[in-house]
Amino acid sequence: MTYSYQILAGHIRKRVLELDKNYLGIAVGQTGSGKSATAAQICGTVDPSFFDECRVVLTPAEFMETIQTMDKGEAIMLDEAGIGMSAREWQRVQNRLLGYTAQLFRHKNLVVFFTVPSMGFIDVQLRHLMHGIVSTKAIDYEQKITIAKYYKIFHEPVFNVTKYQTFEYTGTDGTPYALDPLCTPHPEEKFWKKYLRKKEEFATAFYKETEETLKGQTQDKRKLVEIQKLEAQSNALSSIITNLRSEKRSWLELEQLSGVNERTLQRWSQADRQTTKT
Repeated sequence: MTYSYQILAGHIRKRVLELDKNYLGIAVGQTGSGKSATAAQICGTVDPSFFDECRVVLTPAEFMETIQTMDKGEAIMLDEAGIGMSAREWQRVQNRLLGYTAQLFRHKNLVVFFTVPSMGFIDVQLRHLMHGIVSTKAIDYEQKITIAKYYKIFHEPVFNVTKYQTFEYTGTDGTPYALDPLCTPHPEEKFWKKYLRKKEEFATAFYKETEETLKGQTQDKRKLVEIQKLEAQSNALSSIITNLRSEKRSWLELEQLSGVNERTLQRWSQADRQTTKT
């Protein structure tokens, strides 16, 4: 029996290996909806080396580095694309990322899947470059399958219109069928453990970096407060010196009152007058 995800994988494989084209897909869904498992299973069905190498990347830099070493027809997944960024920040990154990827696409015919929590992370102007969207709907925990809807993206370049259509295929009896729903089993345990370990290592490093950044910001804020405090004290002292001098107090008297050398007091007073003039 052929399952719906195998039909989709076969379509993608034919597109890449026989029609000499690339494939760029998106798996979208909330956290825990099964989008990563679905995208991974499709990638691994199209390209078994995806499972062997656990070709899942978690940052744009890692993605760009990895695709340079990939061969024709191989698959890669950029998981939770834009993690740690706002949708707007990620859109700026993806403009450069997809532009770079498109250059390699023509030569390597790669299979690329992005997983994102919302289509808001995909720039509207770039959606016409995509070929398909997997929208996860539910998980059947008893059967260990993810249930999703697959949309084939069709772009009309003349009128600049992008349409999302239900994917249709021809059965062995010649009858056209709609690929709906898209049912995908959970990836094998060996791959999934590698994937979870990679995610855990990334999360640990990400949170550590975030913590250090926040600590640095706190320290910078404390330094700023100390500087502002010293400036206030300096201004107050300069004001006192000016007032006492207006009362005809000598520099020697001010030295005895403050415990600060009279030449230093004179220098401070002169600097304060210059600052005031400025």
